[in-house]
Amino acid sequence: MNVPYEGYQWSRAKKNYAFLRQAEQEQRPFTLQELHEATDYSLKTINKYRRRLWKPFLHQLPTGQFMCAGLQECTWEAFANLHAFLSRDLVIDHAPIITNEDEEQPQHPVARSSGKSIRQTIAHVLMTLAETIGR
Repeated sequence: MNVPYEGYQWSRAKKNYAFLRQAEQEQRPFTLQELHEATDYSLKTINKYRRRLWKPFLHQLPTGQFMCAGLQECTWEAFANLHAFLSRDLVIDHAPIITNEDEEQPQHPVARSSGKSIRQTIAHVLMTLAETIGR
């Protein structure tokens, strides 16, 4: 039995989730370089996800650093769902996360192209999530 959002393919997303939650709990600003070092995501992936996935949680400070807010109320499963739905415009049914990293390849048997209705659903989920955390 395959456990959703487990295994090596999800290790970077889990590191990211843990890093952001800890930074929020400590109310500690951080740089994208620090996030890169903590998660092994490339800076290109971090910038992509910052705009597409983490926008409700990350807030840029005038210093160029970032603060995380609202992730304490977000479960790992909800955070992973954001990655599964928005990564590379594919819908992944509990398959490995898809990133723009060269070593990670899509699992074609469980991936299908997204359509307009999927994007609308994701937009609704993100808006609901933002309302839930008070943004």
